[in-house]
Parts: sequence; C-alpha cells; structure tokens
Amino acid sequence: MNLFEVNAKNSVLKFIKKTDSKTKQRLKDIIITLKDNPVPARIYDVAKLKGFDSTYRLRIGNLRLVYEVFWADKKILLHKIESRESVYESM
Repeated sequence: MNLFEVNAKNSVLKFIKKTDSKTKQRLKDIIITLKDNPVPARIYDVAKLKGFDSTYRLRIGNLRLVYEVFWADKKILLHKIESRESVYESM
C-alpha cells in the first residue's frame, strides 16, 4: 500500500534518464521505499536538512538526493540529485 505520492522536478527526471542502469535501479528502489516510508532512516542514510521544515537528504554513494515531504498532502517532491560536492550550493 503506497501512502505517499512521489513527484520529481525536471532536473531529477533528466538525471535519472541519463544515468547508468545500476544507479537507475537503486533510485527506483529508493522511490518505492519513499512511497511507504518518507524518512527511511533505518534502511538508508537520511538526514533532515537544517534550516528547512520537512526537507531531507538521502545519501546514495557519492550522490545526494534532496527531497521534501508534504505530510498533510501525503506527497514527496524530489528536488535534486547531484554529487555531494555540488548538491548544497544552490540551497
């Protein structure tokens, strides 16, 4: 039973389209997990971002997925996925 709807910004969709098949599969598994558990801290390395209400960072090797949880609407928005070095620059 999927409790949360997951949406992604165009930049995330573009990244997923261009990435290798192994990373695509990892991202697919993560998105499926997020639908049932928006903060899967026991499964993945997830941390709440300081200065934001419901924005989290999920570590995938050298990549970081930044997403926001809208608890009342039961929605998740994937904001960006980039390398560790550049993901926080525009935030």
